[in-house]
Amino acid sequence: MHGTQPMGYHHTRHRVTIKTPRSIQREEMYRPTGPANLPHDVWTLIAGRTAAQSVRDLCSLRMSCTAARNAGEEDFVYRCANIPIWDQRWWSVSPMHQPGRNFLARCRQSGHLESAVSDLFLGGCHFAGMETMHVVTAQGHSAARYTLAMMLMLRDDVESKNKGLQTFRGLEAVGALTNCKLVFRGVVQGTWRHLRHLPMLNAEN
Repeated sequence: MHGTQPMGYHHTRHRVTIKTPRSIQREEMYRPTGPANLPHDVWTLIAGRTAAQSVRDLCSLRMSCTAARNAGEEDFVYRCANIPIWDQRWWSVSPMHQPGRNFLARCRQSGHLESAVSDLFLGGCHFAGMETMHVVTAQGHSAARYTLAMMLMLRDDVESKNKGLQTFRGLEAVGALTNCKLVFRGVVQGTWRHLRHLPMLNAEN
């Protein structure tokens, strides 16, 4: 009896020590590791914050892995892109910057407010600027609706004035006017900040 007890005890310990590592291995097998396994929504937020800092940094991030590249294609990321005004103008007119023009077109398609304001006030074509602003407004951007309402009310025809006034009153009804004004002021100041360095030609300018 005494001789057989150690064998049973050893057998029990043997079963426990074999089972525990296998269960740990099964848990670790399904445990995601590394940044590539982050949820797509998290990658989209990372890409958006990166785009708000630098388009160059966004390009570098998108080349880092497949998850970053896929997240960088979201409309949210293009809406966040920080594009200096002179880059927008240069990309638009230079035949050597087709990738830049493609990027701008994608920004406009996604509802990029800054590019819409640039087209409207600095692009030299009010029609194209208004078309871009309509695209941004269709994305549900309140500040774009505010800008569009102001531009419509400045027109001479009664239909446009009434449409702009209706949009303005709609924003006022939901209490969005104050925030729209602040956003629009920030966009315009950011868009025109480089123009402040231009020399004044005379006192009237």
